[in-house]
Amino acid sequence: MEELSNCPISNLHDAFETFKTSEPRSWIESGTSTTRHESPELLVRPSGNLKSPIAHRLNQPSFTTKYLENGETADRTNGCIAMVMGNAYQPGETLLFDHIHRREARSEAIEKYPSNVLQCHEDFTSAIAQSMQAKVEIVYGQKVQSRLLQTQAIQILPLWGKFEGLILFLALEKGYSNQDSRFQLRRIMLMASHPQHIFYCARNSDTTLHQEKIMEAATLMTNNAVPWVDGYFTQKKWLRIIPGILEKQEIKAFGEVLRRAQKMPPANISERSYGGGHTVKDYGAEVIHNDSSPSLSEAGSWALYFQHKSHSNEALREYIPPAKEALSDWKSFDVWVVPTDLPSAVLEWFQGQKHIIFANQPISNFEDVSDILMKLLGIQEILSVEESSNWPVAIANGASQPTSHPGGQFTDPVLT
Repeated sequence: MEELSNCPISNLHDAFETFKTSEPRSWIESGTSTTRHESPELLVRPSGNLKSPIAHRLNQPSFTTKYLENGETADRTNGCIAMVMGNAYQPGETLLFDHIHRREARSEAIEKYPSNVLQCHEDFTSAIAQSMQAKVEIVYGQKVQSRLLQTQAIQILPLWGKFEGLILFLALEKGYSNQDSRFQLRRIMLMASHPQHIFYCARNSDTTLHQEKIMEAATLMTNNAVPWVDGYFTQKKWLRIIPGILEKQEIKAFGEVLRRAQKMPPANISERSYGGGHTVKDYGAEVIHNDSSPSLSEAGSWALYFQHKSHSNEALREYIPPAKEALSDWKSFDVWVVPTDLPSAVLEWFQGQKHIIFANQPISNFEDVSDILMKLLGIQEILSVEESSNWPVAIANGASQPTSHPGGQFTDPVLT
């Protein structure tokens, strides 16, 4: 790999120390400074080596970590980062950084930071991009992806064959201040779904299949310089390295995003017809939502938590045993306000039931789910006091025979 010339950063650690001085000053200059923003302790240091053949770029660090102050991006105590570090990643070597480097409760810096503060962050990030040798960059989440399309010179190349459905975003050499006139392209960018979205998705969903293709393509383009884990997303192999408590944290956080937005956000900027019927206009930053589906007032507030594709019979047979076990082990059901409060195994079963059990039936809470399941299973009432206080378990125990959904087209166990 040929060395870049005129790189603004030769030592990433030293460059970050300089940034830690200038960033708090930009808040003071903006006139909107707070004590928290004047402190550099919440700035998060990029990880890895500028000579890495691949780079991973995320949007902004959160407070979901054991190391709130003076942290670095490669932080396995954060579920999203831990997921990124499990595939197409070489510990200690692969470059991993955020577009915005200050921790916030919500990742809204691109939209809400004062312009001069945002510029300070993006100048540092741009210096990283100009100095890194990576020919392949994976960018996570539609916020930072949209920002890059607005601010960088990029060409679009849809792939074909095995990788049909992927779109390469070619970063043009002329878009870098240290451009080399001998070349037209600096690197290839692949727009991946944010890890938090992947935590929410069921196995073998369109989004996880797309993410799998992205990582395989990225690895091949580095000539296998980083390890690729087959089935990492589609089979949830990330569960082997990420503690369940971190998984639950990220699913609940994604549920809060859904609750605020009242619609399923696009998984990434290149998404066309994946979950929720989103499309991208001219591959630009504007994401258009397809409103042909019933409104939430008609379908119930829980409708947006379904994936658009139903589970297959084979998938259901895989999902049902752990879902039933999770229900049987659960002691309190009052906390299930939205689907992302459900045990992970139950949520995964629920996501693919839109056109099966809950077809044309509005649901807005778990009581609605219970009523539909009890009718479907022929359970008129729950007799015992114990079952009365643990009605989800009673439903699971009552679902012991193959059952047809109201449309009469589905024949498989419901929860057995």
